[in-house]
Amino acid sequence: MQNLLNGQSAKGELADKQRQADLERDWRYFNQRLQSAQLVVPASSTDKVQIGAWVTFADEQGHEQRVQLVGEDQADAASGLINWGSPLGRALLGAQAGDEVVWKRPVGDLMIEVLSIEIE
Repeated sequence: MQNLLNGQSAKGELADKQRQADLERDWRYFNQRLQSAQLVVPASSTDKVQIGAWVTFADEQGHEQRVQLVGEDQADAASGLINWGSPLGRALLGAQAGDEVVWKRPVGDLMIEVLSIEIE
């Protein structure tokens, strides 16, 4: 019986050590994120694409897409929220309505035209 209790105690200690290691890893991750965080002033003009702006663009075949440039933590491509540091985000950032920019994609570059810039 004592061996069984000792075995369970050892498993419990191992689980506790793993939980502590996980917490320490998470703390280091979030601390690093906090240290590297950048305050970004929300887009205030539709003159050019800024972080926070909604952008409608069209590819060479005329297919239109509407996306919002956001920070890394808010990015969700399925919802149209694009990281400003992604290839598409970098292509759009600073562009003006009517500009044609190159979206450098892994499957090949694509010329896109910025149709409109909105702030909501």
